Amino acid sequence: MANCGGITILAVMVIMVSHKLAAAFQDCHNINSQHSLDLDQIMGDWYAVEIVRHNRIVEKNTISTVLDVCPVLRLIRDDNTTIRLFWNEKKGDLIYKFQQPKATHAGFWNCVGPQNGTLAKLMKKPFSGTVQVMKAVSSHMVLTFCSRTDDEIYSVLMSRNRKLQHNDVKSVNSMLERRGLPRGHVEEMCKGSAAPTANSMGCLATTTVLTASLLMQFVSNLRY
Repeated sequence: MANCGGITILAVMVIMVSHKLAAAFQDCHNINSQHSLDLDQIMGDWYAVEIVRHNRIVEKNTISTVLDVCPVLRLIRDDNTTIRLFWNEKKGDLIYKFQQPKATHAGFWNCVGPQNGTLAKLMKKPFSGTVQVMKAVSSHMVLTFCSRTDDEIYSVLMSRNRKLQHNDVKSVNSMLERRGLPRGHVEEMCKGSAAPTANSMGCLATTTVLTASLLMQFVSNLRY
């Protein structure tokens, strides 16, 4: 009887975990990824400036960590439906392969097979699930990874340049929250990712000019 009780508890736990994973994966079918997308325009090199790990329960204070890495991501289109993503950083590389199953939903990709590359050996288990293009403009793009094998959803914010304007970062995070993807743990890369805005750069330039002017006056006073 004890054994039967143990089996019953185990079965209940398995069912609960299965429901949790199913619920998490189901969330990824309702996040409104881009249907219309020119795939050729998003191919090429990007920098991963931020990884946002989404929690189903919204935290009052989002935890941010600045990592001393700046991964370079390269998207390559093999044919009309096959896309590869090369992730390169100083620790090694990782290669993903995606299939676009729906011609009418260009921003919805299925991950095909396990990942390759030196970083694949360090992974606890290969990623299996979908990747969705949440936003794609000339300067930045957002890919949301939704795992089938565990309760994990995360988004990668990519920029054509090493730095991305703070307003763009803030806008992307607000968009993800509106689509039911609250921020949990945020990993900032490429030296913090957020570049100064035009206003702050203008203030910096003004301060530099004033400082130089005061220094010249000081040197002139010393001469006389």
